[in-house]
Amino acid sequence: GGGQVTMVTKSGSNEIHGSVFEFLRNSAMDAKSFFLNRSGGKKASFQQHQYGASVGGPVIKDKTFFFGLYERRLVKSGSFSQFTVPTPEQMAGDFSNTRNPNGAVRLIYDPFTTRDNPDAAGRSIRTAFAGNRIPASLFDPVAQKAMQLYPKANQAGAAFTNQNNVAIQKVPRSPTDKFDFKIDHNFSQSKRFFVRYNRFKQATAAPDWWDNGAAPSDGIMYWGSHNGAVDYTQTFGANTILNLRGGVSRFNAWRPAFSYGFDVTTLGLPAALQAVALSYGAPRIPRFDIQDFT
Repeated sequence: GGGQVTMVTKSGSNEIHGSVFEFLRNSAMDAKSFFLNRSGGKKASFQQHQYGASVGGPVIKDKTFFFGLYERRLVKSGSFSQFTVPTPEQMAGDFSNTRNPNGAVRLIYDPFTTRDNPDAAGRSIRTAFAGNRIPASLFDPVAQKAMQLYPKANQAGAAFTNQNNVAIQKVPRSPTDKFDFKIDHNFSQSKRFFVRYNRFKQATAAPDWWDNGAAPSDGIMYWGSHNGAVDYTQTFGANTILNLRGGVSRFNAWRPAFSYGFDVTTLGLPAALQAVALSYGAPRIPRFDIQDFT
């Protein structure tokens, strides 16, 4: 059904007052859960460090006051993911041991031999590569450079298919910063004014899994807000109050890919493609889809 929230920013006074706080969490001081102990697993890394300070006081005694606040929150939490990358044999064009989940070899066919099927109108046939190996003469130079972006397998992966043959753990950082500032001024006992500004910004972490921007993952989300308000209050006797208030708020968010600014011509792709990427304002490592020639 919706709701309404009213917040009041603290004001300064005729005396200077301040506060400091800190909150800390670290997985080194956490106990293992029952199930983690039972399986002999390792605790995931987690650190949270949150601290801040505030201060308020007079600018002109009995007339003008200030109040300011700064707060920072830093979280580092372990993330784990698995990927499937080509084996060294596949990168060399050798698919003689590329199998389906049942263990059968997956035959690959030469797309340059595509021709009409004389036994089925409207359908095509192709010739399989000899020995299920792609000749080096058919290697595309762009593909050869793109393959260098893959990490090396660090585990066996699934039986027959080698799926999930790369396992990576990262500890990304997620910092958050908050700043508040307020000025109060009393023109008289019946006329009061304040102006307030708030700034909030955060970087939502996302690991660059392969450390080169080529992994299928999003970049870090940078987002934040600016908020300001002015208020004038005047009392007229015991029964009438005039309150005038105005505010403005601006929110922005940006999530560039880890490969933002990548020049596709370094892979051997045409400059025209880089020009198109620049026209969209987000050049990055291109996505390569696998064409199934089985």
